Amino acid sequence: MTRIGCFREVAAVLLLASTAVGNGGPVDMSMVVSTGNLRFLNVPGVELLSEELNIAMERDHAVVRVVYRLENHGATTRITYGFPVETFDRMEWEPEREDFSSFRFTVDGVTVAPGQPVAEDTLTLEIEGMEQSGRMVRSWRSIELDLAGNGQTVVEVDYRVRPCFMDWSSNKSAFVSYSHRYFRYLLDPSGNWGDGTVQSFRCTLDFRELLRKGGEVISLPGGGDWIEPGLYRIDREEFDLASAPPMELVYDVTAWKWTDYVVEQRFPADSLEVVSSSPSLPPSGEVSYRLENLFDGRPETAWALSLEENPEPRLTVDLRGEILSCVALIPGYARSRETWTGNARIRSATVTVYYSNQGYPHVYENDVELPDTDFPEDIPMSRAMQVLFSSGEYLPVDSVTVRFTGVYPGAVWNDLCVSELILTR
Repeated sequence: MTRIGCFREVAAVLLLASTAVGNGGPVDMSMVVSTGNLRFLNVPGVELLSEELNIAMERDHAVVRVVYRLENHGATTRITYGFPVETFDRMEWEPEREDFSSFRFTVDGVTVAPGQPVAEDTLTLEIEGMEQSGRMVRSWRSIELDLAGNGQTVVEVDYRVRPCFMDWSSNKSAFVSYSHRYFRYLLDPSGNWGDGTVQSFRCTLDFRELLRKGGEVISLPGGGDWIEPGLYRIDREEFDLASAPPMELVYDVTAWKWTDYVVEQRFPADSLEVVSSSPSLPPSGEVSYRLENLFDGRPETAWALSLEENPEPRLTVDLRGEILSCVALIPGYARSRETWTGNARIRSATVTVYYSNQGYPHVYENDVELPDTDFPEDIPMSRAMQVLFSSGEYLPVDSVTVRFTGVYPGAVWNDLCVSELILTR
C-alpha cells in the first residue's frame, strides 16, 4: 500500500465534504424579496429623464448599480426620497445574515450617507414556483437631497443583495439541495417622479459568469434581447414606470455551487493510500496514462489500462478512519471528443465502503449503472462527474473499493480511460 505521492500502481477517488445538519434542514437562505427604484416623497415637479439599471449575477449575490438622471424644472428645493427593500419576516431559529449590503447613494459623484431604514409597509406575498410565501416588510433607505433650480442631478445607487432562496441538506446525500434564486426589482416607485414616465430606460442583466460556471437562467422579464451570450438588455423610450409591474427573474446556481464544493472539499491526493489491481498503459510520446492523472483536477488527463489484460479492474483506497461523504468519477477520457468516443467508458461499477458506526464495523455495497453521456466539453466538474456513493452521515471510513464491472466500448481502442476519480470529505 503506497501513498499517492509515491505512486506504485495506485489510484484514488475524489471526496466531498459538508457541514452535517442532523437529519436535514435548511443550511442557508436569504429572505430578501425585492429591491427597487427610488420613491420620491414630495415635490412632484422633478422629471426623471433616464434610468440605467445594471444587475450582475454572482454565485450567491446580485450586484446592482442604477443611475438616475433627474431634472428640476422649478426653484431650488429639498426633496426626500427612498429606496425600498422588501424582506420576509425572519424565522426565529434563523441566524442573522447580511442579505443586503454595501448600500451606497452617490449624488453628482459625491457619496451621501442614508438615514436609518424606515419600515413603512407590510404585506403578504407568495412567489410562484419558489415555495416561498409569508408576511413581508418593506423598508426604505432614505436621504434628503437639495436639487438646484432649473438644473439636472445624477443619483446613483449601488448595493449587493442575496436573492430570495432556501437551500437544504439531508443525511441521505453529501450534496446540498440548492433552490433557485429569485430576484425581483420594483419599477413603479419611480413612477412618482414627474408624470410617471421616464424618457429613456435601459436594464442590462449580466449572467455571463453564471453561465460560464454552469448555471442556468430559468425565467426573465420580457421585452428584452440577448445582445451577447449571457448579457440580456431591455431598452424603452417614454416608459410608463407608474404602472410597470416588478421585473422578476429566476436562475439556478446548482452546478456552480457543487463544483466549488467539490474543489474545496476534495481529499488531497498525497493524503490517500491507494492500491490498484491493474497496471497503467505506457506513455504515448509526452502523453501519460499514469494513476496520478486521476487526482490532478484536470479532466483532460486520464488513467488508462488495457481491458484485454484487465477484464475487471479495481481500486482500493485506505482512508484509516477519515470521514467520507462522496465517491464520484468522470468515466471517460475527457481530453477531446475523439478521445472520449474512441476509448472505452465506464458503464457500471460496484463501490464497497467499509466503515465504523459507534465502534461497530459495517459494510456498504452499491452497484451503479452509469449513462453513456456525451463528451463533457466546457461544463463544470459537477455536471461531468458521475456519483457512485453519497452520504450526509459523515461516518469514519476504513477503506473504499471500486470495481469497474462493465464498459461502453470505444469506437477505436479497447482501452478503458477514467479522467477523474473523486473522493470528498
